Amino acid sequence: MGAKSQHVVPRGDKWAVRKAGAERVTRHFDTQQEAIEAARRIARNQGSDVFIFGGDGCIRGRDSVGNAPVRRVDSAICRRTMTLIEASS
Repeated sequence: MGAKSQHVVPRGDKWAVRKAGAERVTRHFDTQQEAIEAARRIARNQGSDVFIFGGDGCIRGRDSVGNAPVRRVDSAICRRTMTLIEASS
């Protein structure tokens, strides 16, 4: 996949879609589901993936342009990763 992936991320009490590596968000939404649907439309048009982040900042799923189902990420893996990142800081 050459195009940058789309990320669904929490923003305060709302949700946003942001291109990977971008500081600014593409658009804000009231619900995570609305943001996921918009990110999937963008990803389909660009031939990229969608990464879905939970309220805790950990990746909770990924969607490969509608070709693969959203896969859940084990929260224990996320906690270990976050611990490693904090320890290395």
